[in-house]
Amino acid sequence: MKTVVKIPFSSEVLKCRMNPNQQGLVASVHTSGVVELYQISDDFKAKEVGKLHGLNQETFCLSWNKKMSNLICSAAGQ
Repeated sequence: MKTVVKIPFSSEVLKCRMNPNQQGLVASVHTSGVVELYQISDDFKAKEVGKLHGLNQETFCLSWNKKMSNLICSAAGQ
């Protein structure tokens, strides 16, 4: 196994998903509920491009919409 891209996540990652509509856009969700967005460049370097706040607990669901570009959903259970 070979590491191609290292992404500097801010905390423990629960899920990580690539955007099916936009090459190189990665979303990760953390134990805090924050979703971080990263753009992977052609030279395999990761740059944080945004954070989505709203959930304040562990979040185990993260999914990109396959039909609508750049729409992402995350959810936490009780």
